Amino acid sequence: MAVQPAAAAPASSAADRAASSYAALKKYFGTSNGLLLEQYPNATTNNPYSYVWPYSQATIGALNLAGIPGRGYAYDAEAKARIAGYAPYWERGHHPARLRLVRTTAARPGR
Repeated sequence: MAVQPAAAAPASSAADRAASSYAALKKYFGTSNGLLLEQYPNATTNNPYSYVWPYSQATIGALNLAGIPGRGYAYDAEAKARIAGYAPYWERGHHPARLRLVRTTAARPGR
């Protein structure tokens, strides 16, 4: 008897898992100014905000969620906010401008 492959999970279940994972990221690592904590729980000895690499991965997650057919529109503003959230990481005094590895002040994104 030939073994039949398991039925593929519905596409919506992958989208649901992605949305749940992103919601957990925001719940535990999100901050009031749109940046992310370095660790959870965030001790006073930690950097107050994440390094740019983890932030970039959250940005990619938001962009991927925004691209889900039929439901991505719900994440459009989130994706735009994540992109704007790079602003406090930029070191404008360098030519060319570059990203800092870590944001250490509470500057608001886009300012």
